[in-house]
Amino acid sequence: PEFPGFRDIMASVENKMRGVRIEKLVLNISVGESGDRLTRAAKVLEQLTGQTPVFSKSRLTIRGFGIRRNDKIACHVTVRGAKAQELLERGLRVKEFELKSSCFSDSGCFGFGITEHIDLGMKYDPSLVSTVWTSTASSPARSPRFHAQALPLPPR
Repeated sequence: PEFPGFRDIMASVENKMRGVRIEKLVLNISVGESGDRLTRAAKVLEQLTGQTPVFSKSRLTIRGFGIRRNDKIACHVTVRGAKAQELLERGLRVKEFELKSSCFSDSGCFGFGITEHIDLGMKYDPSLVSTVWTSTASSPARSPRFHAQALPLPPR
């Protein structure tokens, strides 16, 4: 079935100030270890966005997980503008435009995850490992009162 796109929803809003705006979209792949899997995850993000990803380091040493302090364990990219809208539409299409109420925060941000990057329309590459893609979108309002007006949240 066809789902309405983001642009269709924004066109149907009578008052511009009540519409949803996307300030930024943060794409994150957390691998939990440095090495080959992390470089493959960075390649996935680079192919998806066209930007070079930034690596995140661990803050603590956790022996049970085999993580040492300052090890690179994840990578993320921040996307803004039309590219953010396009990627968010592709991600929501994978989720069939339905998110649980637990995906939304009180401040107007929301996040969700996708288990396979090939669901986003990327071609399958055997050298890239299947990775979990997590995105977080935020609206540009600065206080929680304006967030609630800009992005109506589902009841909890």
